[in-house]
Amino acid sequence: MISYIICVAASFPGALILTLTGGLLFGLFWGTLFVVISATIGSILIFLTVKYAFSDLVAQKTSGWVNKMRQGFQHNAFSYLLVLRLMPIFPFWVVNIVPALLGVKARTFVLATFLGIIPGSLIYASVGNSLNHLFEQGQAPNFKIIFSPELLLPLLALAFLSLMPVFYKKIKGSYEQRN
Repeated sequence: MISYIICVAASFPGALILTLTGGLLFGLFWGTLFVVISATIGSILIFLTVKYAFSDLVAQKTSGWVNKMRQGFQHNAFSYLLVLRLMPIFPFWVVNIVPALLGVKARTFVLATFLGIIPGSLIYASVGNSLNHLFEQGQAPNFKIIFSPELLLPLLALAFLSLMPVFYKKIKGSYEQRN
């Protein structure tokens, strides 16, 4: 767990390999649990470091559009963070640092990070656990399974669902402006 925490907190690449290894060594349940806890702790460490060391400097140096982005992100921070965690479009370290610079509350960051990384961690730990079974049978692993529709479609659906509160607020806001 310590190596995973350090990897995430220092923004080193390799968390995917560590997640697969967690599933391979500890099985699906324990591997997922160790990964989620370690990744959350590492994320908190880098988030708090950036938030308290650099957020004031960034706030002073930013332009109007960054401030608008900050305001929008703060109003829907949980939903946006949950989507970013469920959909690994951006590198994990970026999603740890940018919310800190945009003034997201630590509690919101922790909850969205913890919940948002569970599905992906479960899937990757499951792949690692499956690798263990393949190795026991003397077969070669096929990493294409990670990007199969069976694994990615549920993550896309979860990401869409987590954006529903944002869509609701937008629709409700435009409806209230018309009335």
